[in-house]
Amino acid sequence: GYDSIVGGGHHATTLHWIDNTGPITPGELVLLDMGVEGKNLYTADVTRTLPIDGRFTPLQRDLYDLVYTAQQKGIEATVAGSPFLSAHNAAMDVLAHGLEDLDLLPVSAEEALDPESKVYARWTLHGTSHMLGMDVHDCNGTSPDIYPKGDLEVGMVLTVEPGLY
Repeated sequence: GYDSIVGGGHHATTLHWIDNTGPITPGELVLLDMGVEGKNLYTADVTRTLPIDGRFTPLQRDLYDLVYTAQQKGIEATVAGSPFLSAHNAAMDVLAHGLEDLDLLPVSAEEALDPESKVYARWTLHGTSHMLGMDVHDCNGTSPDIYPKGDLEVGMVLTVEPGLY
C-alpha cells in the first residue's frame, strides 16, 4: 500500500499531495487517494473526489460526471487482446469532448487529442491505467515504460483511473 493522500481545495488538484495539509472549506472538493495492502499482500488503489459539504456545485457535478463517464468508457475498453492504452484513449476522448461541450477547452477536442500537441496532458497529468498487484504500480514482469506498448492479457489486473486536474 501507500500512505493516504488527502487534498482539499486547491490541493485537491495537486497530483500526489502528500503533505495532507491545508483548509477543508465548504463548497470545495476533497481528493482521497488510498492504497491499502490486504492480508494477502495485494495492494488496492482507490481514489475519490467528493464535495466537502456533501453537495456539488453545478460545475463540480458536471466535471464529476464527466470523469465518471470517462472511467466507465475506459473500463469498457479494457478487454483482453486490446492494446494496454485502450482505456486511456477511450477516457481521454470522453474528457476532451466533455470539456469542449462545457466550453472549458482553449482548443477543439480534436486539437487537444492530437498526439503531436498533447494539449490533453495539461489537464490529465498521468495515464489512465497502471498494473496493480503486490505493489501499487506492479510491473507485471516488465517496466512501466514497456507494458503500455503491449496488449492486455487474461489475468492482468490494472487500474482505470482517469484524472482531471
